Amino acid sequence: MKPTLSIGIAAYNEAQNIGALISAFLAQKISSMHLLEIIVASDASTDETDEIVRSFSDKRVRLIRLEKRSGLSAVQNKIMEQAQGDILVVSDADILLADPYHVENLTAPILADSSIGITSAALVPAAPKTFVEKVLFRNHMLKTNLFNSIGNGDNIYNCAGPSRAFSRALYKKLRNLDNIPNDAYSFLFCEEQGLTFRYIPQARAIFRLPSTLADHTKQGVRFIAGKSAILNKFGSNAKNAYALPGARILSLLFSELFLHPILLISYLGMLIFVRYNAINKRFDARWDIAITSKNI
Repeated sequence: MKPTLSIGIAAYNEAQNIGALISAFLAQKISSMHLLEIIVASDASTDETDEIVRSFSDKRVRLIRLEKRSGLSAVQNKIMEQAQGDILVVSDADILLADPYHVENLTAPILADSSIGITSAALVPAAPKTFVEKVLFRNHMLKTNLFNSIGNGDNIYNCAGPSRAFSRALYKKLRNLDNIPNDAYSFLFCEEQGLTFRYIPQARAIFRLPSTLADHTKQGVRFIAGKSAILNKFGSNAKNAYALPGARILSLLFSELFLHPILLISYLGMLIFVRYNAINKRFDARWDIAITSKNI
């Protein structure tokens, strides 16, 4: 018999995206596994998210509703508690799958190697529309270049929340914490369990960058506060995981300054602004949503 697959989608007020994403998952070309279920966990959504999920006639699509907003960590925990597949793909609701083989590519390493606990897709930003998006787009390209050069891409920075796959051996043990970002936590938890992480550039998830400074600040503050929480909990293990090669960073910055000086200088200014706003902020899984990044 083929291994079974569960897909879990965490959703909070995702009416404009959720239907298209469920349809995309149902249309995936999956030959190596049997798709058992698509679980959509609605975090007390107040829009039409729940109704859209219920409108699917395919019995594999089912809704879990949390009556009180609990945050992404709690939502993903609920998915992991109820999922039954040999492999679990966990997805944010505000992404697009780049092709019909996304799931097949994302899960193949876990099927081939029982020592792999987590895989993560490559995140591809949609074409930028505003100046803020253009600045962040260039920064994303620079960081992708940097992160992919470290350990063949198998590092904590590439263990990205929007699209990951988990072996059953890992996800049935993993429970996210409210005050810790779930993607970085899953990477370090995976290591603690003696399992490994693999970055899968062939599996691409398209997402929208925030188009305003206000929304970018929300996301940036959350990342900075989350990294501090991870470092406080995991100490030297996290510090080693987050270590970056200084010479490589300088080389990329000089190249970027030559090719895109205005965009780089603008990003550095935005970075100072975000870090100022992050002073004394604590990570909370019930974060304020960056609305403009939802328009995928």
